[in-house]
Amino acid sequence: MKLNEVRAKVYSSFGWNFLYQLSVKLINFVCGIVLARLLIPEDFGVMAMVAILIGFAEIFKDFGVSAAVVQREKLDSLVLSTMFWCTVVTGGGIAMALNFLAPSIANFYDEPLLVNIVLLLAINFFLSSLTIIPHAMLIRDMAFRKLFYIALIAELAAASMAIWLALDGWGYWSLLGKIWVSTGLHLLLLWSFLGWRPRLRISIFAIKELMDFSTPLVGGESINYWVRHLDDLLIARFFGERAIGLYGKAYSFLTIPLVQIRGVVGRIALPVLSRLQDDQDQVRIYFLKITRMVALFSFPTFLGLYILSHDLIYVLLGIQWMEVVPLLQIFSLCGLLQSVVVLTGVLFISQGATALKFKVSLLTSSLGIAAILIGLNWGVEGIAWGLLIATMINLLPNVHFVGRLINMSFWDWLVNLKELFLCTIVMSFGMLLCQSLLFEMNIYVRFLILTITGGLIYLFVLKVLRVRALGESMSFIQKLITSRA
Repeated sequence: MKLNEVRAKVYSSFGWNFLYQLSVKLINFVCGIVLARLLIPEDFGVMAMVAILIGFAEIFKDFGVSAAVVQREKLDSLVLSTMFWCTVVTGGGIAMALNFLAPSIANFYDEPLLVNIVLLLAINFFLSSLTIIPHAMLIRDMAFRKLFYIALIAELAAASMAIWLALDGWGYWSLLGKIWVSTGLHLLLLWSFLGWRPRLRISIFAIKELMDFSTPLVGGESINYWVRHLDDLLIARFFGERAIGLYGKAYSFLTIPLVQIRGVVGRIALPVLSRLQDDQDQVRIYFLKITRMVALFSFPTFLGLYILSHDLIYVLLGIQWMEVVPLLQIFSLCGLLQSVVVLTGVLFISQGATALKFKVSLLTSSLGIAAILIGLNWGVEGIAWGLLIATMINLLPNVHFVGRLINMSFWDWLVNLKELFLCTIVMSFGMLLCQSLLFEMNIYVRFLILTITGGLIYLFVLKVLRVRALGESMSFIQKLITSRA
């Protein structure tokens, strides 16, 4: 695809993709706040115990198919049908395995309630495997308008069901009901919007190609998954439901912005960088530009989250969740780093370097596991600190090896972000000064004032220093509006 065609496609797709991601995250965020007021940490903890294993199974359910559908330049119906039947077989097989393992999972956590929860989630798991191909095809075609409507309907219905069940006293079953409704509606609507239907044929050659592409990708994702969730497993096993419920709620404030970045930026960046993979200079220019635009929003978001953590938890979740505050502060620093590193994974995949990505994952994951295991000696907060230290250490190899693909040094990457980091530091000092002056003020009013003040200071410094990321973002938005007019 030519560069001008890529740009036109980006501008025409970005608006709907942004609305798609924003609507899903906003609905789930509001739903999460309401449910946090209606439920107790133990309810979230029970579901978090099962979610650790279900999340790992999700990697094998997809087996890199989504990335393969988006990354490949040409696809025919036979290849797509082969990929679809592969997801059906793997999804069904894993669902049966989960059913078989349900009693063992409950015994591991010493929580009998988990048996029925695992059984129901296993059925949901199989149903969700049927959505992989249609969802990936819509992303490949950048049909984010359709995805927006699907997500809006499914997530609104799921959130409404969860809140109704929670109000009726169903406890953790309300969280399970939300998952079922969301999966069911996504399944129905995705296939309704998609004109393609699978054929009852498979290609051995297509399976081999898929294995060559996906095996290192899935291997790397599997290792990364356990590095990211080893902390959850250890906390759930050794400290119980309340501890994992609190830890998971704190971590959710990290994942909300990060998932938004992966969703809004990653889903656009992957097909775009994939189409430009033969032009190294253009890939590098786009990658650095996208990284700057991400940092423009993520840096102030995460440092602001660190400063406002106490007030934020009190205002949104209530006093019963105040134990989340120190964990949230640690995760805010993790998020600042991860927000600009997350795009390296997209670049690896877009350039077809899944084998290199797997090797890098082996290195970074080993360091991550060591840091978390050491942190276990200091309890839940020690594990969180281990995660932060691992994130800092793993920054260098991720950027270094991605840089080798596009002729970019680690110094180039740092210089690309220096202006935005400086502006964020100035904003943080301004917020801390204002916070000390307003210490005795009503917490709701103080939270509002500090949020507005931080935003104004940051925007002022960006304008004074004429930071190019701001101009690029404004130009992008203008072109987006023009293209949609």
